[in-house]
Amino acid sequence: TAPFLCTSGGRLARGTPDDVDELLAGYLVSGVSPAAPNIDVGGETVEVSSNGQARRALAAASAEGKSYWAACRAPVEHPSWWPVRAGAKAVPGFEHLICGEGASGIGMHRDRYREAEEPDRLVSTYLSLSRGRKHVLLLPPTDEGAAVAQQLGGEGCDDASGRASSQRACFPLLPSPDLLERVLAAGGFWFDLEAPTSAGGEALEGEEESEEEGE
Repeated sequence: TAPFLCTSGGRLARGTPDDVDELLAGYLVSGVSPAAPNIDVGGETVEVSSNGQARRALAAASAEGKSYWAACRAPVEHPSWWPVRAGAKAVPGFEHLICGEGASGIGMHRDRYREAEEPDRLVSTYLSLSRGRKHVLLLPPTDEGAAVAQQLGGEGCDDASGRASSQRACFPLLPSPDLLERVLAAGGFWFDLEAPTSAGGEALEGEEESEEEGE
């Protein structure tokens, strides 16, 4: 299988936040996001146990001009071509809104679904970009793909518990010709997605990004 691009993606029932204030008021509230989000500020993980703590941490980061990203659970309306979420391949609870400001990024990782007493399984997903610009690198689950992932994300970024390590590596915004050759030789893809930063504005590099993830 190979990734593909289309104009029909997921939709946020509560709308796309244009700034941190709309994110905090629209999504990090009781009854919308059932659990505290994952947060990274300035390249470091910020542990929060409630939406209230998350709101304070993100408001402070934005006010201080620090780069950040936050991944929170959010209701996503899936596109018509997405398979019915039922049966052995369902991954409940994997709908996320990911927002960022500045040169932020989650880094190299694999998404895994964990269930009690069941082996981890890799997750196939789609990505809808609503605001800003996102640099995307996709690699196949092969030895060649893992080697390139570790070159970019650091040792262990491709294993079952490697996400924390992968977030610490600085992801290059533009690949060197040699690196791009390695990605292509491994069967990977490197591209940018871009969307308006607001209803009437054009996307600018480094501005806030907002995306929906349905897995």
